[in-house]
Amino acid sequence: MGCMAGQGDDGTRLLTELSLIWPRRLVVGFTTIGYRHPMHMMPHPAQDPFQLPGMRDTNIENEVLVNPHALDRLWSDLVKMPWASEYSPHAKIARNGALV
Repeated sequence: MGCMAGQGDDGTRLLTELSLIWPRRLVVGFTTIGYRHPMHMMPHPAQDPFQLPGMRDTNIENEVLVNPHALDRLWSDLVKMPWASEYSPHAKIARNGALV
């Protein structure tokens, strides 16, 4: 996962070139900043230590605008801050050298 890895023309070039290295696979980048909640990502003794690995998709396009406290409050709302995946609103996807 990489924040803003798919942003702009440079991000498109990165994703399409990577998709040529890994043919027939989806290469997914994001045009916005991703977020992970520090407390929810830490191991808990009574739970699986990797219970919530991953990144959430946000609407934030510039790292200067990140307010972690506001994002912490949204962590439980999967509509406002979904898991980062190829289905995320800000995902950019390439396969075999072209955007999907």
